[in-house]
Amino acid sequence: MSRLEKTLSFLEAYNKDLEYGVSTGIESLNHSTNGTPFFYGKHEATEYLSELQTLIVQIKIQLNEKSA
Repeated sequence: MSRLEKTLSFLEAYNKDLEYGVSTGIESLNHSTNGTPFFYGKHEATEYLSELQTLIVQIKIQLNEKSA
């Protein structure tokens, strides 16, 4: 597994954790994280998730280009 593939794996797991955290409530998410930014509302959290998901897609594209 390349470094980029490993990075992707970590980011996908982080994404799932954040999606779960958002679904349980922002207060709960803020309470249970340390390195993730503090979110003042669901909108901030979903924007952050969207940026993370965009990064994941970009890495997948890069990996696909390398394998082609």
